[in-house]
Amino acid sequence: MLNEIGVVPIISGIFIELGIILVFQLSVQLLVKHPTSRPFALRMDILSVGYFTLIGLYLELMGKQSQDMLTLFNYKIVFVAYVALFLSLNSAMIIMIFTLAIHWAVFGITPLTIAGPVSLFILLAVILIGRYFFKHREGLMFTITAVTVLAGWLLCYALLPMMHIDFTGRQLRFEIVSFLVMSGAIYYALTVLTASTYSIQHIIYQARHDDLTTLNNYNEFTTTYPKLVARAQRQERPLALIALDVDHFKAVNDQYGHSAGNAVLKHVGIELTKLCAQADMHAFRIGGEEFDIVVQDQTPDTVKMLAMTIHQALKVTPVVFDDVTLPITVSTGVAWLEPNDDEQTLFDRADNLLYQAKTSGRDRVIFDQRFESHT
Repeated sequence: MLNEIGVVPIISGIFIELGIILVFQLSVQLLVKHPTSRPFALRMDILSVGYFTLIGLYLELMGKQSQDMLTLFNYKIVFVAYVALFLSLNSAMIIMIFTLAIHWAVFGITPLTIAGPVSLFILLAVILIGRYFFKHREGLMFTITAVTVLAGWLLCYALLPMMHIDFTGRQLRFEIVSFLVMSGAIYYALTVLTASTYSIQHIIYQARHDDLTTLNNYNEFTTTYPKLVARAQRQERPLALIALDVDHFKAVNDQYGHSAGNAVLKHVGIELTKLCAQADMHAFRIGGEEFDIVVQDQTPDTVKMLAMTIHQALKVTPVVFDDVTLPITVSTGVAWLEPNDDEQTLFDRADNLLYQAKTSGRDRVIFDQRFESHT
């Protein structure tokens, strides 16, 4: 069998499978570092298209050398299906177009050279339909893909002899077995890696976010805030820090219990999430009932408006807990980043302004001197 089929395709297949797994591992590492980054997603698309297009070129040249367009066709199926199932359908479509161009450049345009790409497009269509109806069910999608491919090989066995192309039962069995073995191995490896990725992402999310409010937590503040300040100073970009504290929070806990206090904090988190989504702001729960918000690339007037909007929005949306309406007010200090500031001096100034707001009657916003000329 090896002499008839050739050991080169088998060795090539091993390297292709290893390459697929290595590309996926790289995507996992990048995903851990950039879990919500659009540039990351674009880089992964470019990486996938570039790598698998080169693989497609290699497979076509191997087929040309052996004078057999079916040489390593299973591997074309596997890497196109892999990209469509585990990464991006857009990437798979681009790879298909490049592969089609390479295929026709190598073998020319004939009914036979059209049949192969058409079969891959049919496979992509099946995956597209399957992903639409069976989202996040990779096992079922793999089964549907495998059944489609096996049906395709059986169709080849029936039709190729009619086109005067030798395709024996032995070749059919070899193609089916090789497809099942390599696709099964890749599926197992990638699903294990995918499960590990989800676990890592969950751990990272928990490390960066507060469970109660879902806002960024203090650990994330100590990591992100200095970077934002350093970048603003380096690039001479405007930045402000809003520090706010829920008024009479201890009294809520003492009178209504910690569950009521948690309901208040959760409500503040929801409101801050909505408000911060409207501008380039990063909200953090620093601890207890204290929150900090970093505002980037806004004028002093806009920062004042945002601070007052947050203050008023929390005030007019009380929390209802066990049929009891709990009014919410916050004391707020707002500091502007000056040229001689670092992250600590800006933080201290915002904290001092917050303290002034608390000691001067609560339920108010106090701005530093930079905002006085914008009253």
